[in-house]
Amino acid sequence: MKFLKLNRLSKKGAMGSLLLLLGVFVSLLVGALAVDFMHMLAVKEELQNATDAGALAGARELWFHLENAHPYALQVTAQNRADGKFVSNDSEGTKVECIVKEPQGNAPGEVQVEATMKVRHILAPLFLRGGDELKVVSVAGTSGQLWLLNVNQAFPVAVSIDAVPSDKSGINAKPLSACSLGDEFTIYLGSQKVKNGCFTTFDSPPSAHYINEAIGQALELREIIPGFVPAIQIGQQINLDNGISGQKKLADSPFLTALQNKGPFVLPVIEGDPAMNQSRPVVGFIGFKVLSVDVNGKSGAVESIRGQLVKPQVAGESGPLPLTGTPVSEAIARLNLGPIKLIR
Repeated sequence: MKFLKLNRLSKKGAMGSLLLLLGVFVSLLVGALAVDFMHMLAVKEELQNATDAGALAGARELWFHLENAHPYALQVTAQNRADGKFVSNDSEGTKVECIVKEPQGNAPGEVQVEATMKVRHILAPLFLRGGDELKVVSVAGTSGQLWLLNVNQAFPVAVSIDAVPSDKSGINAKPLSACSLGDEFTIYLGSQKVKNGCFTTFDSPPSAHYINEAIGQALELREIIPGFVPAIQIGQQINLDNGISGQKKLADSPFLTALQNKGPFVLPVIEGDPAMNQSRPVVGFIGFKVLSVDVNGKSGAVESIRGQLVKPQVAGESGPLPLTGTPVSEAIARLNLGPIKLIR
């Protein structure tokens, strides 16, 4: 009887030891999977941040330097790391692709960056699980209504949303509020009688030097000074200037050639007649692609600029427009730009 009792006890002890070992094994397995799971999440976040940065960078080039959108998206993506290596096709086990949807008419276009990376686990290989493949996609384009325009993007000309250019010489143009995206529109800078646009120094005091420098930077004929043209938001007061020096600067070569050939410009929009040496609040922004320029041969100054209303992609922040239900506010909402955002 004692022998049978000891035998039963030894079997129970063996079973207990086996269960203990099994528990330790399961705990190790769960712990290893948890460590590797957290590692994969961290790497995926790094990978997503890299493609987000690349897509946003490429989207900024769609209107102004379309040929740069694809290489710049890949370049910026490759400047970021995931799992300790650069997110680049030059990195082992990593594949990065970029697809550019070009702007068509007033459709703004998109930039998609897709990255795939093979990631080895840290502890799971002990249990015969070597690694996994991560894949992320980022798409950037325009979204919402532009409320804040980032620095160094605005051209130093403000346009009235409701001024009606007309005089005895036969000019009888429609106001900006009567236009839609894709329409041709003429900005008159010359005579006070026909003017619907004027130069602006933004938040700086009226200055011919500032206007000439801002024109040069906007046309990429001067070294761009970060922050020289400030960020502008709807509701902000900007200073208006008669800008005769600006009109003459635009008429000179190579400024005239650059004005006619450069991509779309971003212009702040004001209400009312663009009175000189006053300030007005910004009510919106438009994209303006130059088609032709009228230069007064006698004064050597630009009198008017004919162009097309377009919707270029710009960097900034979106927000609600101060809509009141009036034709002017509806026109602002119709023509206003959208900032570059991550669509997905």
